Amino acid sequence: MGTNPPLPPGWKTAIHGTTNRQYYYHRERGETMWNLEDVLESERAALGVMPNSPQASGNSDTERWVGVMDVG
Repeated sequence: MGTNPPLPPGWKTAIHGTTNRQYYYHRERGETMWNLEDVLESERAALGVMPNSPQASGNSDTERWVGVMDVG
């Protein structure tokens, strides 16, 4: 099992008290998600970046991170 890249800015992980599953949350946006792929999709939407677009392979930390899922 590989190591995930760092989360996009503002995203954190936590463990759900009942299910003991890891989830992702963005406090400022009020978003909570179970799947890393959903976090990436949320970041693309927030940035206005569509998959495989030139912006998805940009130089900012967030754009690099969002671009990771477009490659695999």
